[in-house]
Amino acid sequence: THQVARETLTILRELVRRAYNTTPFDILSAATEHLNVRPMLKLRHPHHPERALANVDLFLELSRQYSVRGLREFTRDMMRRWKDAERQIEGRADAGADAVQIVTLHTAKGLEWPVVIPINMITRPRGASGVLFDGKNQVLLCKYDPIRTPAYDALQAEEDEQLRRERLRMWYVCCTRARDLLAIPHHLNGNPSGTWFGEMNLRLDELPSAEPQARGPYTRPPIEGENRQTLEVFEHEADTLAKSTLQIHWTSPSAADADKWSGAPMGGLADPLIVPGPEESNVVGSALRGQILHKLMEEMLLGSIDENLEALTSRARELLAQLGLPDSRDAQLGVSSQEVCETILRTLSLALVQQFRGKLVPEWNLFSSVQKDESNWDAAYGIADAIAYDDAGNPEIIVDWKSDVAPEPSIHKKHLAQLKTYLEMAGCPRGALVYMTTGDVHEIAISS
Repeated sequence: THQVARETLTILRELVRRAYNTTPFDILSAATEHLNVRPMLKLRHPHHPERALANVDLFLELSRQYSVRGLREFTRDMMRRWKDAERQIEGRADAGADAVQIVTLHTAKGLEWPVVIPINMITRPRGASGVLFDGKNQVLLCKYDPIRTPAYDALQAEEDEQLRRERLRMWYVCCTRARDLLAIPHHLNGNPSGTWFGEMNLRLDELPSAEPQARGPYTRPPIEGENRQTLEVFEHEADTLAKSTLQIHWTSPSAADADKWSGAPMGGLADPLIVPGPEESNVVGSALRGQILHKLMEEMLLGSIDENLEALTSRARELLAQLGLPDSRDAQLGVSSQEVCETILRTLSLALVQQFRGKLVPEWNLFSSVQKDESNWDAAYGIADAIAYDDAGNPEIIVDWKSDVAPEPSIHKKHLAQLKTYLEMAGCPRGALVYMTTGDVHEIAISS
């Protein structure tokens, strides 16, 4: 009922549909635009929003290197850096011709300005203090005033010398950032010792004094040559850039993308072999029940659970508790641990499962890609519930567990299309849909 919350959830719902089909940079840029991040930052910082906007752009740039690893990996890395309090140089706001930027010496590395003026150079730098680490002897040294050990004094002097050398390197950075003019203030106190300005003798007395009036106003160098950019040239350059940019279009044949595969061709498949199971069950199906069934089948194939009703029931109740679901006594009213365990044992006793039981490997990742043209690839990914390999290491069969209670013909067709795609991705000649609740087994084969 909250207007802002409703609009935000609507935007996020649309973005979620694109999250697995594009790069993290693209989806985060779209989120920044649709959620009005930049306008809100301008309202939050009405006088100086440049730094906040630059940090948004910096965050988006960090996501560019995750084009292959994906949004989930980028999120994990950002959360890790947040928890570890990892330092990050802030974004630099774009400066106009008449703007003055104030930056630290560390962030000035690799940059250049027409005019550079070092400031605050008469401040006293901090020396080494507190607990010090002696890397040579692998020990920690500390002091308790007025108690100071000779080892601590020697290490402190060594640390101070390293810091002094670092300040000399920072002076070098400072003096090499100017393109046209480096203006070093001449302090009245000369070179006060113990300050940044006193770290080195710049020999300012040997340099001529600057005369700003003689320089005149600063102007940008003229741009030589005429602009030869035309609409035809721009379109040609844009076409060249598009062709040289590799585009990967990801899809998934999983049930979550069933709508995309509703029209998948069924050519190349032998007629499904249907092994009828018991009579139709009165069990109430749900997505959470399906998750528990798939998880238990995975653990059974891995050997994590003993194949007996007591061990299965204990694990099923544990999974129900983790999902926050009650253990229903009646399978017609909710998820029942007893019914789930009976379904698992019944599935394991099927002839097809018994035939390949010793070879089935659960939760097998599948990937495939096809190059459409010079710059476009179609890539697919999925997770097969179970796959078996023969003695030569070739895929022999893919088994797809289905928890549906009474699937409609259209849903069954989508399941077949999904399994067919898995077979093509793995190069496997044979597959089976196992409807665990009813016990039906639908075998299919890729025609050679």
